[in-house]
Amino acid sequence: MMKRLLLVTMGAASFLLSPAHFPDEAFRDFVSKQYDRNNDLMLDEEEINAATKMDIGLMSAHSDIYGFWYIRSMKGVEFFHNLQILEIPLQRGEMIKEVDLSHNTNLVRLDWENREGLEKLDLSPNTKLEYVRLSAPSLSSFSLNA
Repeated sequence: MMKRLLLVTMGAASFLLSPAHFPDEAFRDFVSKQYDRNNDLMLDEEEINAATKMDIGLMSAHSDIYGFWYIRSMKGVEFFHNLQILEIPLQRGEMIKEVDLSHNTNLVRLDWENREGLEKLDLSPNTKLEYVRLSAPSLSSFSLNA
């Protein structure tokens, strides 16, 4: 059984950059490099609140045997409640089968290319969305409030 660690200090939440909160190694590495400003392997309230844009295309050059380090899960994106822009280019996000963006209610822009994995996406909680570009041929379930 995997235990989750949530540190609460003086009323502010901090999340350990661990497999419990960010199970996908590539996504965890990306979050660490882009948002952990003080390099303490934790996201504190200030770092979380400052994250308004997430561009997965900025991932570093780590790679698997094929030359890419694909994200397979974006579990942990829900901690970024101030996220307004989410960009996931094909070369980084094509292996993601589903993502829960229900906690990212400030999202106004979603730009996602997914060639083969994404099967369902529910954007109905994201009522502030103004722009959605989604390329996902395997999508079988999609919800969006107009």
